[in-house]
Amino acid sequence: MSGLPSSKMQLEIGRRLKTLREALDLSGATVGDTMGVAPNTVSSYETGRTKIDIVALARFLKEYGISADYVLFGTIGRLPVDVAARVQAATRSDMATPKKAGRPRRPQAPLVDEVPSIPPAPKTRVLHEPTGHYTAPRRKSHSV
Repeated sequence: MSGLPSSKMQLEIGRRLKTLREALDLSGATVGDTMGVAPNTVSSYETGRTKIDIVALARFLKEYGISADYVLFGTIGRLPVDVAARVQAATRSDMATPKKAGRPRRPQAPLVDEVPSIPPAPKTRVLHEPTGHYTAPRRKSHSV
């Protein structure tokens, strides 16, 4: 193949499978029925969490008359013309709006023009110079 690590290749194949599924306007459940797997398995294939079963992939490709070249290598040349046009459009829109993987981040707090001043903490311990240890401050003695 192209020398890609299997996990990276697995992810690329999954992305192409998802692009194909969306180009054909199919749901994960429909593709799962065609492949003979559960819809959540199709999702796992698409996200690269699970290695795609070659027999299941062959069922899908045969059902829709698609060449394995696109899914395995990204070659659009052997796709049916209408599917190729949709795949190219989907690929262009994916490149225009990059998506970040992982969990969505929490919204950040709005920036503040002025930082409020925080009063210093009261001294609860004092550095004793000769020994270098911190000690409690001495209390004033009230002698009579």
